[in-house]
Amino acid sequence: MKKEDIYRELAGRFSLRKKKFIADNYLLVEVQAEDLLDFLSFCKEKLEFGHFTSITCVDYPKQNSFSLSYNLFSYQNRVLITVKIYIERNSGEFQSVSGIYYPARFFERDIYEMFGINFIGNEYQGKFILDEWEGRPPMRKDFDTRRYVDEHFKWRIYQPQWAKDLGIKPEDLEGKDLELL
Repeated sequence: MKKEDIYRELAGRFSLRKKKFIADNYLLVEVQAEDLLDFLSFCKEKLEFGHFTSITCVDYPKQNSFSLSYNLFSYQNRVLITVKIYIERNSGEFQSVSGIYYPARFFERDIYEMFGINFIGNEYQGKFILDEWEGRPPMRKDFDTRRYVDEHFKWRIYQPQWAKDLGIKPEDLEGKDLELL
């Protein structure tokens, strides 16, 4: 089945908000968030998209939303689909898709930790990489990295050996790009 045929199947069943044919074997679509579980189930069961590749998240604080992009691959059709949804940022939660694609629980755990989105039904969420983290989720755009560093770490002068060898002073390394050529 070609991506155009897959698109027709999807468009006949779901209200696709946007579509884009990215490459010969890559289709990007956007659906309403409430349609995502049915969409993924249909892709897996009827269109042979058995490989769940990843979930990515982008924070849009001015629009009060997060975008979640779910990537699926069909070995039989040799087609990649990215399905994008938008969820409200303030609620910070969405339904887990790990009941459809088990590997999604890992990606949901990562997004939970980095963006603070709670995936309802995924009991695998919790500390993963930031096991001693106490601040806001660090990938949110309203997270102030400089302030966090100022509050949690002691600043020190940066002067690596290579800079000393070149005669570069520590003040020359502070927030400036070096042109060594």
